[in-house]
Amino acid sequence: MPHSQRAFLTEFFAISVIVFASAQASRWLGAPDQGVSILWPPAALMLGYCFHQGLRPLLGAALGISAWALLNGFSVFSTVMIAMATTVPPAVTTRLLVRRLGDSLDLTTLKTTIQIIVTGLGVHAPLCALLGTAAMSEHPLAQASLPFFFSGYYLVEATSGLVFISLGLLWNPKYAERAAKQRPTLWLRFRSTLDPISLAYVFAVGAASVLADANDFGSLAGLLIYAAILGPLFSSITRPPRMSSVTLPVAAAVMLCVRAYLYRSQPHLLVAEGLVPAWLVISVAAIFLHLLNALSVERWRNNKRVQASAMRSEIPGLISARAFHQVLDKLTTGTAEKPLRVIEIFVPEVLRAGELMGRTAMLELELAAATRLNELAGNRLKAFAHLSTGRFAILASSALNDSRLLRLVSEALQSHSFKIGGRLFQLRPAIGLIDVPMGTKSHPEAILAALSMAQQRAFTSAERFQKFPLGSRELKEVWAALDLEESVKHALHEKRIRLMGQLIAPCQLGNEDESLHYEILARMLDEKGNVVSPTVFLPAIARAGLTREFDRLVIKETFDYLQKDPTLAERTRVCAINVTGRTICSPELPALIREHLARTGLSPRMFAIEITESESIEDIEAAKANAHQLASMGLTVAVDDFGTGLATFDYLKQFKPQMLKIDGSFIRNFDDSPLDRAIVQSIVRVSSTIGATTVAEWVETEDLARQLRGLGVDFLQGYAISKPLPIEQISSLQAKPDFLKPQADTTPGTQPLERGTARDLNKRKTRDALVA
Repeated sequence: MPHSQRAFLTEFFAISVIVFASAQASRWLGAPDQGVSILWPPAALMLGYCFHQGLRPLLGAALGISAWALLNGFSVFSTVMIAMATTVPPAVTTRLLVRRLGDSLDLTTLKTTIQIIVTGLGVHAPLCALLGTAAMSEHPLAQASLPFFFSGYYLVEATSGLVFISLGLLWNPKYAERAAKQRPTLWLRFRSTLDPISLAYVFAVGAASVLADANDFGSLAGLLIYAAILGPLFSSITRPPRMSSVTLPVAAAVMLCVRAYLYRSQPHLLVAEGLVPAWLVISVAAIFLHLLNALSVERWRNNKRVQASAMRSEIPGLISARAFHQVLDKLTTGTAEKPLRVIEIFVPEVLRAGELMGRTAMLELELAAATRLNELAGNRLKAFAHLSTGRFAILASSALNDSRLLRLVSEALQSHSFKIGGRLFQLRPAIGLIDVPMGTKSHPEAILAALSMAQQRAFTSAERFQKFPLGSRELKEVWAALDLEESVKHALHEKRIRLMGQLIAPCQLGNEDESLHYEILARMLDEKGNVVSPTVFLPAIARAGLTREFDRLVIKETFDYLQKDPTLAERTRVCAINVTGRTICSPELPALIREHLARTGLSPRMFAIEITESESIEDIEAAKANAHQLASMGLTVAVDDFGTGLATFDYLKQFKPQMLKIDGSFIRNFDDSPLDRAIVQSIVRVSSTIGATTVAEWVETEDLARQLRGLGVDFLQGYAISKPLPIEQISSLQAKPDFLKPQADTTPGTQPLERGTARDLNKRKTRDALVA
């Protein structure tokens, strides 16, 4: 026998048995008069089952109900009418609902639930009552009052339909699979269908009602049983729809059986005062339960749709960043069982397309690039995700080695021209790669963080490719650098800096007053108050892009301290403050200095602005304008690290500084390098020509100080003069060390001192004329 025929016969006999059993159970739960049914499930079960299976099950239902009717002594006419009452109303109601709502009828949507309730009460129940009344026309109640009997039959069918229709749907395997996740074992499936708490409550209320009646509390027993209906209502709020739909018929059966038991001695009041109120309460409660179930399922389905949408990328065939994270989580949480390669590809031209041609072109180029990469990759990728604009992530096995990966990306993107809106784009992607070796303890967040770093390094490298093995020393160093960047951000936010100062001593005659010339050297403090080396925090500040914030903080703290320390302010001839090339380009710098001068009342002539990191000057015109504004305000403009990088003689034309600081790299090997000596001499001669003073850095010995003085250098800075000290100690220093004072100038080889003095006086006159 073909499988389809076996399935049909199995369904046919199963429906026959279920309809027969439901009808017989209804008789067992009936009133003392067996002609009165408190519930009648066969027609309602068939209505629910026909929603998804069509009219095919009705033949088995007709067989089952006919067998039951004949075995219970009904006449042939009554049997035919009972069979029609069980099959015709479900067929008519189903056809009406299918025509109105379509083939996919589902009780768990709010719209369909309302339509089923309305059609069930307006079509299904009246038809069942009409045919049932014809079948029971010989019953005394029908003969006594046909309208009364029809109304009672209608109430029974309406109540039964509202109670059992959801069971008909749950009986359907298609609906059962959609309404609740199938469990692997019979016990788990059974447990997922029943709500033990609600069922226990229903039976407890029923038992309490019977107990109250046994103790002559009849009115209390009559009222108490109505509380049984709260069980399925509670279940509909706290449990899945399947559980509340199964709990409802149990609660209805308990409620009606107890009501029939309470009126066992008053059969004449059984229907009018015993069952009719109960039928009405059950019907209203069932309507509320179905609506609550529908609302609950719709909310659940909407959440699922949102979650599913979050897992899909706007690019067809690619998953979203969230879905990629979940895939990575499944494969890598804990210890990796297999080696993996996590790859990020950034295509900057996608952003460029958006800037040039708009968002539509950007999306078109992104789609074209992703599609081509996906097509050429084939099944070699475990996951392919779209992270953000122009950024893609790939999860691949170790079989996709570096050469294959680069060849794949080259063939897909670099060697192909993409034509978007009439414009050709040649892509040059950046590839970051993280290797996760087998046995490595990893976490998705750590992998994605490392992947982002690798991609950023790739974007700034010439090869556009960067690889980090997870847990490698290189990766740890990068993380340490990023952690340091975050630390300096917090330090700047909390203003954790300490001002230091290093004395700059005049070395020529004519500068014998005790006014101080010093440079502010800021030190950063960690969270415990320990000083962080500038070789550590200054590069971190530059990498974090916080040089302007750092310079502004140092300027403010310097002005604030000099305002609070009038002794140091009175002794200060020049207080030099470093600003980076980025800060000197900032349009707010002159206004910032002017604001601090006005706020503190300090003289602008006591400050010098040293331009450091001249290679970071991006806007030379803005820097020149700011330097000229500062000079016109009375501040001294100095060029630091003169002779290296971009701080060459061309800067003399651009900034017209009043001070040149000779870079320490020319001073360090001054004794052993004739070239360095010649460079220093040339800087001194040029500065003399433009009327600028010179400062030699890194002066470590007294002998070197004397040699530089002999060459005509104006000021010296270094450990031979003074080590960096907290700014609180600067006011206690001498303006010039003893070995540079006139009484110390008695050693041979100091004859150039007098010539240096005359030259220094000429330079000062020239400088004063330029400033004026």
